[in-house]
Amino acid sequence: MQDEDRRSIIADWQRDIERQLEPLLGSFTARMAVKTAALRALKKPPEELTSSEIPALLEGLRPMLNTLIGSVHTQVILKSLKEAVEKR
Repeated sequence: MQDEDRRSIIADWQRDIERQLEPLLGSFTARMAVKTAALRALKKPPEELTSSEIPALLEGLRPMLNTLIGSVHTQVILKSLKEAVEKR
């Protein structure tokens, strides 16, 4: 896969995750949540993640989302995000 194709795929899943978080967190906080979770959970920025690392990224979002929106909403959102990732 060429670098441009890989970046496009990464941008797509990153945008999808951010879009689902935006109504709950706002656009800036959604972007920062994804970036922070990637750096904390996987030690690299979201732009460098592979598709196999997305589930770990989503789990990395759990503590932050639990704090910001509560555990019930977090479970629902993460389940929805995991299903969307699995369909790709």
